[in-house]
Amino acid sequence: MYDRSSRQKQTQEYFTQPTEIEEILNHWTNEDFKLEQTWIDTSCGTGNILEGIYKNLLKYHTKEKILNDLLFGCDYEIDNMIETIQRLYGKEKIDVLTEEDIPKHMKANGLFACFLYNNSLITNFVCCDSTKYPLNFGRKTKPKLFGNGLFEIEN
Repeated sequence: MYDRSSRQKQTQEYFTQPTEIEEILNHWTNEDFKLEQTWIDTSCGTGNILEGIYKNLLKYHTKEKILNDLLFGCDYEIDNMIETIQRLYGKEKIDVLTEEDIPKHMKANGLFACFLYNNSLITNFVCCDSTKYPLNFGRKTKPKLFGNGLFEIEN
């Protein structure tokens, strides 16, 4: 692993604090988490906010439904995405796919890494430049941002 404090100084990353996550999550009600809408964090870091959303979604949906259809995230740092995936999926083996190893259906402008978790391709957590990546996460339809833009997308 890496020394987070020195990397933060070098990259100017800011990791969302628990009090801030609580404030963000308080913008939604239980009814919001019951819906089968998808949620996206386009600069998820190590997944602090996604983990909070995940815990709320678990009250109403299965883990498989959440991780396959409802929760999406991307970040520029590979180490951050690995930590995010481990927080949401577990500590199994994660392989990083870059350049020619990225599956053809996922290749897009701005995408530079995707991941295998326990030898299964993860399509909704990727490393990309989110200003260039089309945020369709290798799917046929592009999710549409709505509302205040905070992490929610609609199929």
